[in-house]
Amino acid sequence: MYVLIISFITLEIADGIFTYFAVVNHQVNEANPILLYFAGTGTFVVMKVACALIGALLLLLVFKRFPHIAQIGAACVVIFYLAVMAWNFSVLI
Repeated sequence: MYVLIISFITLEIADGIFTYFAVVNHQVNEANPILLYFAGTGTFVVMKVACALIGALLLLLVFKRFPHIAQIGAACVVIFYLAVMAWNFSVLI
């Protein structure tokens, strides 16, 4: 479970850093309407880190009560962020 959580945090932060630099260099636009306002600012990366840590904490809390469900949820989130990062890199090509 800890490998999944660390993977989730790492991928979320990597997505934030990638998106920040891509938006600043006018290569992409932020697709998330909630974060669109903050894209291209230092606040954006801070918000992504905070969301990653809050998400990881929530997964750990769920894991204490429902370990199987938390593992499935964490695996789904990691797969989602792997797809997001694959999309991010495909945009550069």
